[in-house]
Amino acid sequence: MKAKASGKAEFGNWIRLRIVVTFLLIGVALAGVAFLVGDPVWRIAVGAVAAVPLGIGIYLTYVYLMFGAGGVQRRLWDSVLDALVWDGAGEALDIGTGQGALAVGLAQRWPQARVVGVDLWAADWEYSKDACARNARAVGVDSRVRFERASAATLPFGDKSMEAVVSHFVFHEVKDGGGAMGAMAEAVRVLKPGGAMAVQDMFFDRRVYGEAETLVERLRAMGLVDVRLVRLSARVRIPWGMGGRRVLGCAGLVTGVKA
Repeated sequence: MKAKASGKAEFGNWIRLRIVVTFLLIGVALAGVAFLVGDPVWRIAVGAVAAVPLGIGIYLTYVYLMFGAGGVQRRLWDSVLDALVWDGAGEALDIGTGQGALAVGLAQRWPQARVVGVDLWAADWEYSKDACARNARAVGVDSRVRFERASAATLPFGDKSMEAVVSHFVFHEVKDGGGAMGAMAEAVRVLKPGGAMAVQDMFFDRRVYGEAETLVERLRAMGLVDVRLVRLSARVRIPWGMGGRRVLGCAGLVTGVKA
């Protein structure tokens, strides 16, 4: 029986609003102090200091709006789903599901699929398991989507248990269990032979993944075939000001099939 949609899904924003507000408030407060300082030299000095958090806050506000109202997040989620070569039969795993966007998207795109989304839902992120469940209900896919608390480094699923695996800007955040490459190994481990993977992350940040050619070879050694690594900029138009290393400049997409 098909579940009825019960409202609008809210998948949140990758830029945490409290961080944006914090920088803006600090900048405004320091600017106010500069205005009140009588000595012109100190006024200039305090004003220069205020310009730093205020500038960061303004930039983060821009990125926040572009990710949300500007539709960048939606285009990046679609980029992962578009790249997944899968017939929709069986169960798919979304690693680091956040607010459930990819998990819900999988269920919507493949109406016969079962989906599980996992995340730690750490306190410093504005996401939650309950919000994921609400989003699945909101679009009427909650009968086929479930959510579990788990680390990307130690997935609570057996070897060769999933027909498809997706993830989106998660693995570079993993600190335990071998870090980003340990998370990649876990993703490959749970894939069934013939299962498909599509993972988007900071794959061109050499501090995290090393050289791109070496990364591809390591993925093949894990058991993936038809491995492809492409820069995000080759698939999605990156808006002005968002191509820096700490935003989307190092982003790439890996696809492959389990041998």
